[in-house]
Amino acid sequence: MKRFVLSIFCATLILIASSALATDVDLSSLSYDDLLALKLKVDAEVMSRPETKSVSVPIGIYEVGVHIPAGEYSLAQDGGYASITVSKANDFSDYENIVGTTYVEEAGIGRFVLEAGQYVSIERNPILFSVFTGLGF
Repeated sequence: MKRFVLSIFCATLILIASSALATDVDLSSLSYDDLLALKLKVDAEVMSRPETKSVSVPIGIYEVGVHIPAGEYSLAQDGGYASITVSKANDFSDYENIVGTTYVEEAGIGRFVLEAGQYVSIERNPILFSVFTGLGF
C-alpha cells in the first residue's frame, strides 16, 4: 500500500513538473496593454544581453529605460542616412529640452550614451543599435 501511494505521488509530481516546463506560453488571455508591456520588457531584456549583436530601431519616439535600455551603444545606418535626437522630455519642440541631435552617416557612431528618462527621436531611416564594447585596445 505504501508503494502504491508513493508511486501515485511520484507520478503526480512528474506530471506537474512536465507541465510547468512546457515551452508554449498562452498569450491569448493577455489584454492588448499587457501584451504590449510584456513586449517592451522582452525587447529591453534581449537588448541588455551580451549575446545580442545589434537591434534595428525603427523611426519613432522612444523613452530610454522603457523602450530602449539605458547604456552605451554604437550606432550604424540601417537603410540609409538617419538622425537621432535626444531630449530630456517628450517635447521635441521645446529647444531647452534638447540634449542634442546626431546624424548617423555611413561611418556610424562609435559611442553613444543614453540615460534613463531621456527621450529619443529617430528620423529618416531606422538605426542599428549595438552594445558598445570598447575600442578594442
